[in-house]
Formats: sequence, C-alpha cells, structure tokens
Amino acid sequence: MPLVSRETIYPQPNDLNARDMNNMRIGRAELVTSGRLLKVTQIPEVQEDYVDIDDPEAVIFALRGLRPRPDIFCFWQRLPETQPKYPYYMEWDNVAAIPVRTFDQWLNKSIHSSVRKKLRKSKKIGVVVNVANFDDKLIQGIAEIFNETPIRQGQPYPHYGKTCAEIRSEWSIDLDMSAFIGAYFEDELIGFVKLTFTERYAELYGTISMLKHRDKSPMSAMIAKAVEFCEAKRIPYLTYGKFTYGRKGEDSLSDFKRYNGFEKVQLPRYYVPLTFKGRIGLKLGLFHELSYHLPPSLMERLRNLRTAYYVNRLGKDGLEK
Repeated sequence: MPLVSRETIYPQPNDLNARDMNNMRIGRAELVTSGRLLKVTQIPEVQEDYVDIDDPEAVIFALRGLRPRPDIFCFWQRLPETQPKYPYYMEWDNVAAIPVRTFDQWLNKSIHSSVRKKLRKSKKIGVVVNVANFDDKLIQGIAEIFNETPIRQGQPYPHYGKTCAEIRSEWSIDLDMSAFIGAYFEDELIGFVKLTFTERYAELYGTISMLKHRDKSPMSAMIAKAVEFCEAKRIPYLTYGKFTYGRKGEDSLSDFKRYNGFEKVQLPRYYVPLTFKGRIGLKLGLFHELSYHLPPSLMERLRNLRTAYYVNRLGKDGLEK
C-alpha cells in the first residue's frame, strides 16, 4: 500500500472559501464553529492531523471579514514541529507518539518488559495479527466487536448497535490513505485498528478489542504490527491520540501508552481573538469547556458517579478493568 500525502487539502491563502460561520473550508478541509458563549472556529480534531495552517494571517484576514464573525480562531502545529512558529497566544497541547526507527529498537528498548512478555504469550497461545482487507468479513467482525457490550470505559459506547451497512459507510472514509490491522484468535476477529497515514506520521484510530479476549493482549499485538507497518513504509512516527487530555493528567490509558512505547510530545496550540468578546474571553479562559476549570479531584468524582450510574442502568459487563 503506497504512502499517500494529503497535500491537496493543505491550506493556501487563495484556497480559503469562507462565506459564513457555517460554510467554511480551507481547500478540502472543513472549518467548524462551535461554542455558546464564545464562537470558536477550528478544523475538526479528526481532520487537523492532516492539515497545516501554512499562512494563518490569510485565514485570520478572511475570518475577520465574515458577518457575523467568530470570536476566536484556533489551530495547532502538527508533529514534528514542536517549537512555536507564530506570535499568537498559545497553550501546549500534546500527542502520544512513537518515533519509529526500527521494530527491534521499539521491541527491545522502547516498551516495558511486561509488554514484551504479553506479546510472547499472545503469539504462543495463537493470536495472529495481519493487515486486513476492508471487506465483508472484516466488517462483520467489527460489528461483532462493537456489539459485544453497550458500555465501555464507564459510559455508553457510541458504536454499539451499528449495522454492517453503517460500519461500511463510516469506516470506508479515506481508504486510499488507510490500512486496517486485525487481531485473530481461532479465526475470530478479536480486535482491530484503522491506521491512517500521511507523509509525517501514521495515526491509530478506532483501536478496540473484545473484552472477553483482553487477557490475550490483542491491543499490544496490533500496536506491534503497526510499528512494523510504519518501519516498512518509512513513516517516522506512529501516534495514538493525546497522551493526556486537558487538566486530567495521566490515567490508566496514559500508562498503557507509555508501556507500549508512546511518548508525550508537546505541540503548540494557538488561539487568535477575532472580536472584542473574543479578546475578553481569551483573557478569562472562557474558550475552554467548563470541565477544564474544575479541579481534577472533582472531575474524577464526577467520572466515578457517571460510571456507577451506567453500571446500575445497563449492567457492569461492559466495564474495562
């Protein structure tokens, strides 16, 4: 599978099409505006991994010409550009990334010894991990994983109950720049990831496995295959979402990522006020969600209450431990 560069959607000054806050694009990339108190315009998280804002002044100029105009324009620098390039107000964001040198280096130097043991055990008991074709068999297997339980990580799982037709429609996006990796046990799909790649890095997306087979470590086995894939395609980084989210700090998912060789890489995220209200809101930090301003201890209590609510409502079978 060739490495596909998505240069056609990288923004150029003359590519900006901004008619109003609900109809804006930079090349093929969508700009969305959200927020009640403050209207914040940005590229959606699922797209910004593939888009550079090469000329932010051109975008800012066009956004200021809108009526009504958004209050704040938000964008970030993509990996590996970790040093701030622009003079705007900035906060540090982050991404979980593996610098891919060689598979052997990752296996023997980057991951925790417990992960190496799990990988050996997984292979010994018969777990097989392969790059999979996006066909009816894979889609049926994905549906069975999605419909295993209505709860994951203490809250309703959004993909629960989806049909094969819905899965085909949603997961066939960007097939030209993606690969699917499947983990199998006795010919049953027990986990899968969608690996979407650009010229800079590959992103693990939709990483999930069957809860009843988690003792077989399919997640780590699929990450190992993804590292092999990146080495073969000479992709310099493998990423897996954020390392930490907001002010939450590290949690069990952060630990999982670290044990599997991911590092926390800091990246600049910029916030540019476009209105007087935007300038005031920026100074007061009102562009963040309410949860950002709550103490982490309170957020942990609220998450535990949420988990208890869904356990009582839907049962505990879906809770991951």
